[in-house]
Amino acid sequence: MALSAGDRLGRYEILGPLGAGGMGEVWKARDSELDREVAVKVLPDEVVSDPKRVERFRREAKALAALSHPNLLEIHDVGTADGVSYVVTELLEGDSLRRQIPHTGLPWRKVVELGADIADGLSAAHDVGIVHRDLKPENLFLTADGRVKILDFGLATIDDEEEPEGESPTVTEAGTVVGTVGYAAPEQLEGQRADARSDIFSLGCVLYEMASGRRAFRGDSRVAVMAAILKEHPPQLASTGAAVPVDLERIVHRCLEKHPEARFQSAADLAYSLRGIGAGATAPVMATPKTAQRPRHWQMAVAAALLVVAALIAWQALKSSREQTPAELNLDPNRIAVVPFVNRTGDPLLNQLSTRIVDRISQQLAELEDLQVVPPSRIAAVLSDSSASVGDPRSLVEEVSRATSAGLVISGVIDPSGEGIELLATLENAIDGTVLRAFDPLTTDPTDAADAVGTLADWSTIAANDHLHPSLAFGAGRTLPTMETYRRYIREFKLADRTRAAELFSLLEEEPTFTRLRLFLAVAVLDNGQPGIASQMLDTGTFDDADVNQHQAAVVRGLRSWIAADWELAYRLFRDELQHHPGDEVLRHAAIRCALRANRPAAAIDMYEGLERDAAVPAAVYVFIATDTAHAHHLAGQHDDEVRTLESLRTDLPSSVLTDWGLMRLGVALGALGDLDRIDNILDQNSRELGPCNSTRARVWAAHELRAHGHIEAAVAVVQPLLVSLRPGAEEPMGAGCPWWNEAATESLLIADRNHEAAEYSRGFSIDVEGWRAAVLLPGIAAARLGEPEIARLRAADLAALGRTELTDGTGRPAKFTLGRAMIFAQMGDVGRAMELVRQAVTEGLPVHDLHGNLFLEPLWNDPGFQEIVRPKG
Repeated sequence: MALSAGDRLGRYEILGPLGAGGMGEVWKARDSELDREVAVKVLPDEVVSDPKRVERFRREAKALAALSHPNLLEIHDVGTADGVSYVVTELLEGDSLRRQIPHTGLPWRKVVELGADIADGLSAAHDVGIVHRDLKPENLFLTADGRVKILDFGLATIDDEEEPEGESPTVTEAGTVVGTVGYAAPEQLEGQRADARSDIFSLGCVLYEMASGRRAFRGDSRVAVMAAILKEHPPQLASTGAAVPVDLERIVHRCLEKHPEARFQSAADLAYSLRGIGAGATAPVMATPKTAQRPRHWQMAVAAALLVVAALIAWQALKSSREQTPAELNLDPNRIAVVPFVNRTGDPLLNQLSTRIVDRISQQLAELEDLQVVPPSRIAAVLSDSSASVGDPRSLVEEVSRATSAGLVISGVIDPSGEGIELLATLENAIDGTVLRAFDPLTTDPTDAADAVGTLADWSTIAANDHLHPSLAFGAGRTLPTMETYRRYIREFKLADRTRAAELFSLLEEEPTFTRLRLFLAVAVLDNGQPGIASQMLDTGTFDDADVNQHQAAVVRGLRSWIAADWELAYRLFRDELQHHPGDEVLRHAAIRCALRANRPAAAIDMYEGLERDAAVPAAVYVFIATDTAHAHHLAGQHDDEVRTLESLRTDLPSSVLTDWGLMRLGVALGALGDLDRIDNILDQNSRELGPCNSTRARVWAAHELRAHGHIEAAVAVVQPLLVSLRPGAEEPMGAGCPWWNEAATESLLIADRNHEAAEYSRGFSIDVEGWRAAVLLPGIAAARLGEPEIARLRAADLAALGRTELTDGTGRPAKFTLGRAMIFAQMGDVGRAMELVRQAVTEGLPVHDLHGNLFLEPLWNDPGFQEIVRPKG
């Protein structure tokens, strides 16, 4: 439909065109109901038939509708009329930023003001999971009253939990880069996932252009511009003739760092830093370009001769050898070097501070057992014989790493900042060139910098240890803890199991903003079947502090999905984070567990392949990973692999209550294989390690699995020691004092089809003493088998009441009680009602693997609906 003045789209009368772009045409219109002028954006006719373009248009509308901020275009309405999709926004008076930038650039104070406002708007978008991805002067609008508005979210990535596959929209289409090349971040050009830091890079390009009137990255072609963004650093702003403060120069270049980790990590931080420029009582220090004295003619001649000699030497070097790559240099990933900080203040006295920084950081790093620190004297010797520029941090990093084989390097600069100085440092992986941690700037008095140097040494130690042991960084944020807190954390983390939980919770009470500990403990209580406690720990008010970064936000969403039993979403969130943090075994555990509960055994098995044991990680994490992976093999029918995975626990980890848990699961695996002899051997030979309680439970589990695979006699034989103990005059069994002894004894009678005895034995049991399974569920199953429907229904009603209590007191979820009711109705022969309850239990969050091999659901096993529920998804 071609629009023209006088046409109508619903209640909107078209008045005339305002403009057009790749994502749509914009028309001035009147809202007949509210009697106001608005802007209406529609897709042009030539792209209406393109589903991808239509979807991007709708995504823009959705992104805008989610926001309300003075620096973001306000949306009024979204609709479709006569086949035309449109979005209605406020009508702006003014012009685009592109037309407001003179060729000499804007005054630096205007750059700071506008830049901070743009960063505020981006921060609001990022807070709700929206990344713009196409920020440029054309998409920034200066209103007549002086405000700046961010336009056109047509390329926005929406971090939406309802995406079908939990994935971000594709970054590239038909081999082209989505977005405007001159302002796209390096990761966007490489087809990687864009995040909030990508927008910060784009804003850095805009800031550079506002201040200088020139683009930060230029070239004769699109390819040349892309190459510049990927490989080159833009010239100093001051060298373009722009009069800018040193702090603005530093901020802009930090936005334009190639590695996202080295940029500002949030738009809010960027806005804060911009507003701090010139806010003090004294005038800001202005940046000056690096200039050189004009050489005389004889100097030029000498220089030319020297260049010829240098070229000959270089040619000879190329003939005899070629440049080595980091991999060829065999850099040691556990060796670290601290290179001298580059003094950019112009004060030679601060060179001594650089030496103090290197010495202090090196001394503290030496405390880490797994790290070899290159002595500062060795680094000084390397640099004394080197041609590396002492003013170029990149040159120093490359030279030192090559000469010392250090795979990790800490480097930094000392910059002027008002009347003081600012320390900037990064931890870099020299092997692949990635920035592992860009530390927050530290501003200090140059005559009293001891505290700042100590803080930088603490941060360097924590970041290096986190890199060596990625699981310690599960849920880590931008803000690092104090060294004392971190030392306590790693000590208790390594020993973490249920007996040490009190110490970790005590530390969290002392340090409530220590988010990484909070998230680790949330995993621990979820492992312990306490979603109610985890929910309290992850209350939405907990994450309003500045320590929450994008990684933490994804982990929190994953944990909240786990709490809500949305296993599919939790699995995808943890899986995606694991791809970015492959060495984090706590994250691997969470991803595998949720994949298993989402009925994706193949995915769980695949994620197990990247496991690498780390002595700093609690044994509990590896036990859960192994037993969950073994269970995944079980669901996939790969019982030999299941046995091998569980047996590895006995050889790879010391014997403990946790590894004995794997031994109990081994009985189940052998039950699926019908290997009664090995089950008996395991239970007999390891009864002392397992103890009477776990031995009792292991026999019941193995018997269930044997019977589920048709080995009825073998199932009865496994629980025979328990049945013998119930005979009159028999000695008291070893497990009689265990909390679940009566439950196990009743269940053994039912496995052996001794239903009358089970009913009599369980008569008089109470929930407070014997537990709900022994007192309600198993008697209900016995009554159903004995043809006593009234009693069976009463027990089912009791389970329903327990489920409601569980739901209201926040201690868990009612699914287990719903499943119990399904088991009773299945044993009564009411397959229809039992299937309704099974579906309800799954809806309430029951892991589907709880249905596999459940003896008391046997009447449902051949039901097509049941088979569809339990069929693995992948």
